[in-house]
Amino acid sequence: DMRRAERRNDGGAYGAGEWSGQAEEQWILRIGRGGGKVRGGEAGVPPLERRAIFQIGAEIATTQDCRMTNPASRRTNASGSQVLSGTRVVVTRAANQAAALSRPLAALGAEVVEMPATRVELLDPTPAMAAIARLADYHWLVFTSQNAVRCFWQLLGQAGRGLDALARLRVAAVGPSTAAALEALGVPVAVTPTRFVAEGLLEALRDRDDVRGTRVLYLVARGAREVLPVGLRELGATVDVVPLYRSVPDVEGAAALRERLLGGQIDVVTFTAGSSASAFVHAVGADAASRAAI
Repeated sequence: DMRRAERRNDGGAYGAGEWSGQAEEQWILRIGRGGGKVRGGEAGVPPLERRAIFQIGAEIATTQDCRMTNPASRRTNASGSQVLSGTRVVVTRAANQAAALSRPLAALGAEVVEMPATRVELLDPTPAMAAIARLADYHWLVFTSQNAVRCFWQLLGQAGRGLDALARLRVAAVGPSTAAALEALGVPVAVTPTRFVAEGLLEALRDRDDVRGTRVLYLVARGAREVLPVGLRELGATVDVVPLYRSVPDVEGAAALRERLLGGQIDVVTFTAGSSASAFVHAVGADAASRAAI
């Protein structure tokens, strides 16, 4: 018994969705093409010029009023059709990570265009190798991206060390994807927050009694925010920040994609990181980037 409805979130924006009628509300915000409008659910609410699907990682994204589920968990709408049929979606994740988003979008009928906005470029490994040589001095390893996990594991192998080198260490991951990357390598994760951002991880660590007086190795991308190291130091930990890589714009295919954007042949562009958004706009130009829903 699907019912049309509209809900308002904390930011004052309105979205059109379908309610499943189940005990736990599940919402899918639909993508519309051709400038279709949705009438507001309350008097005085302006219509939406564009519609979008919101997916945060593989988990459920929740606002105060509505809950949006991973589209892969509901492949069809009430009539059994593919809800994204004919919708052209750009996935900007790195080539080795794009499939996790591209496949469920394609299963929903979307025409997926993969254009990595950034690529990973390893930095001088000397600081990381020095930290690996001193792993016995640390109590915690902290990771805030899958890329950091991959780079660290590569360097650990180059140093002739393996999983046993991490046996005494407690490991914290910013979210389930990063935790899954670690666990796939056999590394147990002690802390994963309920909010998948640096602030959420800091909150989770603040609730523990085994952080103060410890030494933390924080493995990151160059230019990462200082939220975690500053917060951990305030909690009484000693923190060594070691950049492993940097994200640089990947402009391959940007010219062709720019033409498609300017020609109205792209409906939605997806991003999973701020660096991807910045790199995408740099690659195709702000005028082209603004032609699609984000």
